[in-house]
Amino acid sequence: MCSSDLEMLSKVQATLEERLGQVIYGYDQDSLEGAVLTGLTKKGWKLAVVEVGLGATLAGALAPLGGPFSGGQVLPALDPEGLSSALADLRGELKAEVGLGVILQTSEGQNHFYALLETPDGREEKERTYGGASISARRWAASVALEWLRRRLS
Repeated sequence: MCSSDLEMLSKVQATLEERLGQVIYGYDQDSLEGAVLTGLTKKGWKLAVVEVGLGATLAGALAPLGGPFSGGQVLPALDPEGLSSALADLRGELKAEVGLGVILQTSEGQNHFYALLETPDGREEKERTYGGASISARRWAASVALEWLRRRLS
């Protein structure tokens, strides 16, 4: 690319960043998982994850990147109250400032998502349904949870 092409791309990028703001988390090889871990590193926080029904999708995406990901638990079944308790226990065990818990349940063709996020700034819950293909539900749930955490870290 010549310098005029790079200059034009730079202007387009600046315009997109101005219009989309927080929606953009990276470029080229940047991943959502990497953006979350970068946000945690900037705050000096560690992350613990408890997941139910995701088949280790969250932990499997975060573990290879290391850094502030302290560890995760994959449990067979929990309700929101049980998730809260398991997350508190794991955060304490791993000395993690941030806990992210996710439950994905499928019934009658609907995927029900419940997530719990605990940070030093407070506690939040989120619920969603996903009507797409069940084969995509785990990745969808992991992406929703990670994007939620990324935005809270910004």
